[in-house]
Amino acid sequence: MTQMTDWKLLAAARGLAVPEAELERICAVLTGLETAFRPLVKTIPPETEPAPVFACAPEVSR
Repeated sequence: MTQMTDWKLLAAARGLAVPEAELERICAVLTGLETAFRPLVKTIPPETEPAPVFACAPEVSR
């Protein structure tokens, strides 16, 4: 089993000055995303190449 990411430790290591309450909120969301997506990673075949860039076209105002 892969260890979950310590988002607070990463923020501290990068020197990010994020207020504690905001950091708690951000970490909860990131942990939720990691929990949801980690099992999906195991289903990707090793020969599948990652998408290095995702370009989203700007929305057109009507």
